[in-house]
Order: sequence, then C-alpha cells, then structure tokens
Amino acid sequence: MARNYSSEESDVRFYEYDTEALVAIGTIVRAFADIDSFLPIYIANLIDADPSKVAIILGRAAISAKIECAGHLAGIKSEKAKGKHNLVFNKKFHDLLRCRNDVAHGELIGINESDQICFATTEYIKNNESTPHFTIAA
Repeated sequence: MARNYSSEESDVRFYEYDTEALVAIGTIVRAFADIDSFLPIYIANLIDADPSKVAIILGRAAISAKIECAGHLAGIKSEKAKGKHNLVFNKKFHDLLRCRNDVAHGELIGINESDQICFATTEYIKNNESTPHFTIAA
C-alpha cells in the first residue's frame, strides 16, 4: 500500500466510505494498535527487562519511535536480533504504517480518477520539524 504522489493536477470527487473500505481501514488501524501494544514487550525481551516498566518508560511515544528504539537495541543485542528486526520492520511495513497514519490522522478529501482514496496530511521535513508541509496521499 505505497502512497502515490504526482505533480500532475488531478480531479478529486466526493467519496463516502463503503463497507469494504471501512473494514479495511478498521483492520489496518486495529492491527497497528496491537503492534503498538506489543512493542514494549519486544523491547523488554531485547534488554531482559520487565515489560510493564518498559511500557511506563516509553509512555505514549509514537509507534515509529518505539520501532526505532527497538532497532537500536536489537543491533546492540546481536547481529541476528538486528537481522530479525529488519526482516519484520521493513520498507513494506513502514509504507503500511504511513498509510495507517494518513487514514488515522489525515482528512478525507475524496477519490481521484484512479479510484484511489485521497487524504490531506501534514508532514514535517527532517531537520525542519517546525514547518508542516501539506500533502495529498492517495
């Protein structure tokens, strides 16, 4: 579910979610909530710590920050642990996470001529996190 960008102008028309789209969105959002709940346990296992204490330390950190933290800890633990981490949290996973973020935090603006659901999202450019850039994700 990669995001699509185009410099070409596109016609976006009204779209109302149908049952299939709502089920797909609900499945993605719920799956990432489960992954987010699992990450403190994963991190605790990497450092042989109590999962409840790790959960308190991580607090409400973004899922991407938890994954980044886990990646660093996996690298410290062993090359094998880092390899397994990278196998799970690969480009496809991150593409789907961005899709989830677009759906969960973006604003539905319609559907384009390719029948892709479009969301207005705000992104920040690395090294300039104070300046939002508005994008359309399809």
